[in-house]
Amino acid sequence: MPNITGEDIRKRPPLTYAQKQAQRLASLQMMEIEDRIDMENKLPPALRTTGELGLFAQAALGGDRELGPAKMRAVGMPKRGENQLYSNRAGEYRFPGTGTPTIQSVYGDSSISDRIKWRRYYGGKPTQPDEITFYNPTEWVSKEHQDQSERGVPQTALFHEPTHRAYNMPFMKDFKSYLQQRSSDAGGTGRKRREYDFIRSHEHAWLNPARRQHLGELSEIYEDTEEDINRMARDDKRTLATSANVQKLFAEWLTPERQKRYGMKPIIQASQPKEKSFYETMLDKIQGGSN
Repeated sequence: MPNITGEDIRKRPPLTYAQKQAQRLASLQMMEIEDRIDMENKLPPALRTTGELGLFAQAALGGDRELGPAKMRAVGMPKRGENQLYSNRAGEYRFPGTGTPTIQSVYGDSSISDRIKWRRYYGGKPTQPDEITFYNPTEWVSKEHQDQSERGVPQTALFHEPTHRAYNMPFMKDFKSYLQQRSSDAGGTGRKRREYDFIRSHEHAWLNPARRQHLGELSEIYEDTEEDINRMARDDKRTLATSANVQKLFAEWLTPERQKRYGMKPIIQASQPKEKSFYETMLDKIQGGSN
């Protein structure tokens, strides 16, 4: 059976074990790349790793000299013959230096049946230090649950949890100091002070607004009235504008010299297309406008 070069591939010697392992590794790496591209494409442009709100996540996924690239693991995926385990845990990042947990150390006070459940859920071991785990079900309760998972898995794996990692990487301490000095030089007031206050606040202060703005995750404390949506939209818009400004500053701050110092890759930024926000869509519906 000749190939395009005319060679009869049936006459080739059998592959060695090392060659088979190399092929398997290359196949796995290609699959990981394809999965990553697929998840990126399911994210709104602003939350992608090249988007205006995803630059910290991009840095975390690429890693640095000290921590290396992000370690990621899908959990909640049943083995053949097992039933799907359902969980409301979207994902988790465990900080470095927190000890190596086991199912017993984390769930030892739970019932035997719960320990068995979590052992299955995590594939034998819970989230390890400096590891990102994300819930990736292969079966769904309903079409709504499937749609929710298809939105939630990418934002958890490529945006939310990597951002937590970024806030604990070595560069962040120096970047915060840079913004503090920048604010001080400006008299400690105005936009530069807001940007410094932003970076020293907990990251959830803007991660939650990002999910509301771009994924439509409304908090249950709000009623879906025009007044509530407008108020929340104004607050979130200001917060996310500051986040985008700070992350753009970060990309500029990470000069080739600093990239070499930390062992990091340059930050790639994509142009941001104009998209109708979640709030604009909600107000359209309330006011009887178009989607």
